[in-house]
This record gives sequence, C-alpha cells and structure tokens, in this order.
Amino acid sequence: MAGRGHDIQPEGGAAVSLGREIDQAITTFEHGAVLALIESDGYPAAFRCRPEPAADGRTLRIERPVWLGFTTGSACLMAHSHDKRGWNLRVLIAKGTTYSGTTSIGFSPAHSRWIMRNGGNPVVAMRTLLRSLAKSRSDAEVYLRRTGERPAPVPWRTIIAAKKRARST
Repeated sequence: MAGRGHDIQPEGGAAVSLGREIDQAITTFEHGAVLALIESDGYPAAFRCRPEPAADGRTLRIERPVWLGFTTGSACLMAHSHDKRGWNLRVLIAKGTTYSGTTSIGFSPAHSRWIMRNGGNPVVAMRTLLRSLAKSRSDAEVYLRRTGERPAPVPWRTIIAAKKRARST
C-alpha cells in the first residue's frame, strides 16, 4: 500500500486512541479485515482490506477499490480468525463513518467490540456467544426506544410453511 494518511480529511471523528487501538488489533489478523458500507446507489458493498492508521490518528486509511461507487456514510469494519477446526475464534467489529478520498477511504470508528476471544475453550466460547447475543438484543431495544420505532413483525406463518415445504421435498 501507498503511504499512510493520503487524502483523507474527516470531519470530527472518534477519539485518537480508538483508531490506533483498532489498527493494532487488526494487524493481528492474518487476512486483514472486511469493510462493509452502502454504495452511492443504495446497495451494500463489502470488500477485504488492510487498514492503515491515517495521519490524524483518529481514522484508518483503506485503499479504495476502483469499482466502488461511494462518497460518505456509515460503515462496519470486521476482522475474524480461527484455527483449522474452527476453535480459537477471535472476532473484532468496529462501527463508524467513512469518508471518501480520491484513492482511499477514511474510516472514523465510533466504537468497537471484541465479539469472541475464546482461546480454544468451548465453555468460554459459549459464554461469550451468549453475552454477545444478549448485548445485541439490548442494543436493538435501545435503538427502538431512541427512534420510537416498533420491531418489524416476524412472518411466522410464512416461515413455518416454508419449513414444511422444505421437509416434504
């Protein structure tokens, strides 16, 4: 990758230490990370990347794929790894905002969270997974309360009918 911090000028952003903390964590993942965002046409896009710290210390610089039609918006950066048997799972997720540059994207993290870090212990893995599910549910409840929205109805009849059709074939 080219030099660090090119053409990214974020407006505000997260604390300096969070960007550096995420950068240091992602460097421990052999295959880098995946950035997911919404393209300018409204469709989601995701691609593998190797973020680098930007000059401002708050953002991460990501090389921009030539096919990506995008300006700014919310994004999620995720990295994960595990051994050949699926154990020793580690998952890091960072949510934030992206800023478009000519050849790169700036990712300004708002917060990050280790979802899994089990060290190969199945009991720790299960405990972490359950804690993560409870946290996700709590996050969703807070979001619904804050926005005044109601949860989307679940089409149980359609789901049950589809399961019955799948079993009969």
